[in-house]
Parts: sequence; structure tokens; C-alpha cells
Amino acid sequence: WLPELPLDRLRRTGDPRLTSGPFAIIAEQKNAWRVTHINKSAQQAGVAIGLPLADARAICPDLLSEPADAVRENILLRALWRWADILSPRISLDAPDGLLLDIAGCAHLFGGERDMAENALQRLSDLTIKSRIGVADTKGAAKALSRFGKREIEIAEIGKTSEALAALPIAALGLQQSLVTDLARTGLTVIGQLYSQSSG
Repeated sequence: WLPELPLDRLRRTGDPRLTSGPFAIIAEQKNAWRVTHINKSAQQAGVAIGLPLADARAICPDLLSEPADAVRENILLRALWRWADILSPRISLDAPDGLLLDIAGCAHLFGGERDMAENALQRLSDLTIKSRIGVADTKGAAKALSRFGKREIEIAEIGKTSEALAALPIAALGLQQSLVTDLARTGLTVIGQLYSQSSG
């Protein structure tokens, strides 16, 4: 997962706004301009992802912003897709901000899954790309671990995928937000709680 891809695109151009003060990427969502990505200064100032731009500027009057550029961000993602063949010959796009790699038969070339993940993380950092990596038996589990895990690298050992996912929020399953909200109202907030429901 490339959680700061829009910001990384600007960082790679040396855009001074990212280091001179609070900065946010915004996009039109639900008939309002909302914050989608923020730099560290904006976060420290109290700006949060998902806020309407007007609210974000009320919290942080010095906030600078720029609309997301889906075309340029997609170009960067596709460039990274081509780059990733140094890791695996089987790669697919997970737009707008992810790559899925089938590493079966490849991990041993890097010393194992952990070493391979650390290698990828460092290589991407060298390219000024922030990343989080999930490794699991299935695409869905790998995506959940990369997006909702506590560490930059999360690995589910073979046969222990359910255990690795248990503490993650139900949103990690990729469900519609309305369903996540409904489940929360019943007290179900993490994936592990669903296991007992399905076996009951």
C-alpha cells in the first residue's frame, strides 16, 4: 500500500510546500472538498483526513492545499508497477494507491518473506515513496494487513491468517461503510468478533 502517493508525487518534485508548513491534498467528495492526505505539520496542527476543507482551515488557518491529480498519481502508480518487476514477475495494480505482488517462488531469492518485505520497503523509501507492506496467503488478507496493521510490515504466517487478522477493525474487510457502522452498533468492531458469530 502506498498511503501517501499524492504527497510522494509532490515530494519527488521538491515541492517546498510540503516542508514549509501545514499542507493537505484535497478531493471533492460528497459535494464538498475534503482532506484526503496531510503532511506531518498539518497533522500536528490538528487537521485530520476526511475533514471538509473549510473545517480544516478553521482549525489551521495557515493550511495550504492542492486538489488531487488522479491522472498524474496514476502515472506514478503505473511507473511503480513496472519498477516492481525487480521483486516479482506477477504484479497487478490495486488502484488508486496499491500494488499486489504474487511472491510465491520469489521470496527465497531475497532470504525469505521478511527480508523481501524489508528490501522492498527500503527500495521504495529510496525512491521517496512511503509504503506499508502486508504478506498473506490471500490478496484480501495482505491488503487488510498493509492498510490496518500496526507496523510498516505485517506478515501472516502460513495457516495463521485468521489469527493475524483478528485484531484488525472490521473496516479492514473492505465492507461498505454503512455496514461497518451497523455492525459497530451491535458491538462488533474487530474481525475476531466475527469468528465467534459465524461459529455460533
